Amino acid sequence: MSKELVIVDVSAVMRTHYRPLNHKFPLSIELDNKEFNTSALFGLMRLYKAWGFDRDYVFCYDTPQNFLKMTVAGKNYKKGRAKPNDDYYTQLNLSREILISLGEVVLSQSGYEADHFVVYAKEELSPYYDHTYIITNDKDLAVCVDEKTTWVSTRAKQPNITRENYEEQLKCPYNAIRLKKALVGDASDNIKGVYRFGEKKFSDFVLTEGLDHENAYGREEDIIRETDWFDEEEKADALGDLSLILPLEVPKQEFVFQERDTDKLYQYLELFEMNSIIKALYE
Repeated sequence: MSKELVIVDVSAVMRTHYRPLNHKFPLSIELDNKEFNTSALFGLMRLYKAWGFDRDYVFCYDTPQNFLKMTVAGKNYKKGRAKPNDDYYTQLNLSREILISLGEVVLSQSGYEADHFVVYAKEELSPYYDHTYIITNDKDLAVCVDEKTTWVSTRAKQPNITRENYEEQLKCPYNAIRLKKALVGDASDNIKGVYRFGEKKFSDFVLTEGLDHENAYGREEDIIRETDWFDEEEKADALGDLSLILPLEVPKQEFVFQERDTDKLYQYLELFEMNSIIKALYE
């Protein structure tokens, strides 16, 4: 039997499934005589239904502060992104407590975002597994993709990214996604890129610079500094955006995989009336 690892970008999963209580199809229960939103929590717990108990999991959490993106880059990162209601954060914080109580590996540390831990966990652990799956909607994390690692979207209709379809899905050479994002930009993350430098110009840039799957990853800064495609102001803009994309080096983490407390998980699922998950896992 193959040994597989699932690394979860928790905020990506929970934000994808979050519905406010005034949604046309809310997910909630009555708890302590109040309506308790369970939509985001359900989205996270249903990972067990989708991936089962036979795989190891690492759950990676965002924290409110980010050392790199709040201090070094000096930019208002992700400005304008819609913020969930307070009940989302209630579910997010509760989910962390639940997973820890189940014995799962949970990575969370003030000053770091989930993507920092995802990259770290993949690099540290994937050599010990036959295959690794990264559950996210953040295409920056496509840098983790290789022959043994698949990027799995939190969105049902969005294709997964593998080594075989990387170039087709991301429209750039293998592992050049950070370079592309720094130059072209990404509106979803408030990264502007170089002014009036779009997909077509990036394709021309790749051809002219002779970039391929072997010479982009890890050399993004050098490529931007050394090219004659941009003036100094444009290079400064691209390098500023690149600083927002590159993950921080996180402190060393201890990975202790314990036997999952499936009885306690059942109790939580019962409490939150997640009957479809119970049926898939326990019946």
